[in-house]
Amino acid sequence: MIAKSTKKKINRNLGVESLRVISCFWVVLFHCIKKTNNITNYIKSNTYHVPCFFFISFYYLYPIICLGNVEKMKNRLKRLLIPYIFWILIFWIIYNSSFLFTIDKILLALNNLKTQLIIGRSFAGHLWFMFNLIFFTIVFFIISFLFKEINYLTILQLSSIVSYILQYSRINYNYFINFNSKIKFSVGYFVETIPFAASAFLLSSFKLEEKFKKYRKENLIIISIYLYFIIKYKIFSNAYGFNFQGIDKNIVSIFLFIEFYSIPFEYLKPNFLYNFINACTRYTQGIYYLHMFISKKLELILRIKGSFLYCIIIYLIGYLISFIGAKIAGKNILKYLF
Repeated sequence: MIAKSTKKKINRNLGVESLRVISCFWVVLFHCIKKTNNITNYIKSNTYHVPCFFFISFYYLYPIICLGNVEKMKNRLKRLLIPYIFWILIFWIIYNSSFLFTIDKILLALNNLKTQLIIGRSFAGHLWFMFNLIFFTIVFFIISFLFKEINYLTILQLSSIVSYILQYSRINYNYFINFNSKIKFSVGYFVETIPFAASAFLLSSFKLEEKFKKYRKENLIIISIYLYFIIKYKIFSNAYGFNFQGIDKNIVSIFLFIEFYSIPFEYLKPNFLYNFINACTRYTQGIYYLHMFISKKLELILRIKGSFLYCIIIYLIGYLISFIGAKIAGKNILKYLF
């Protein structure tokens, strides 16, 4: 059953939202930048952005489930499902409109659409993340409904342990590596990302937000040192997988979350800098959905493709489209698209 003892609401934090922006831009860099030097090699070889996205999302999901707030749960699913289905249909029409003229090609396009919807990978492979986010949200809600709080937290942590056993033993990698790319990455990513969501639930259950702020100086200094050593010396990074394997990525996402949460943005309020940062933290969902499509179109007209500037342009175009789209949508159901 869903626990209803917790009355505290966790408010969003501008530092955490800034981490979301950084993670979103890292997604653009990871997908669109070319390996040309040590910096770009590092960006393409490290995938801390996805663990951070998962951690932020599920950290804020826990109080909704813990309070047994069904209405908020429905709203969350709307925010996830409506844009997921909408953008898949839009991309499907765009990518298939030029060859829907024979029965065989129509059937192929429909099969691709089915695959994209049910496993998150086909013609818009980057949407696997949204599929996993939706799937985990539903599963976590069901588990929390069936079990008491302490039991479902235990179940989720046990699932993390199983996930890491599969990763470090190479079972996950060796079993799925020979499947086709759609299945291989979908299921492989599924196993690798479970711990990000589960650890976020666990940390959120401790309700440590005030302590994060109380010891913010210590957090910023000590965690920065820990992050330096974990990232530089690749501690715990000997797992095998498909991009997000290893407990090191989970540790980094937890530390980054606490560190960004501890940044005293509230002292800036309500000046220009605060408002500017607040504006920059919007529309990451729209940017995420659109960035690969924007990249494909820009490749046709720009000579700077694959550069850092190219990625900045993609991000800014995605932000602009999302900003305009959100203004046009207003408060109707289309507001969830961005």
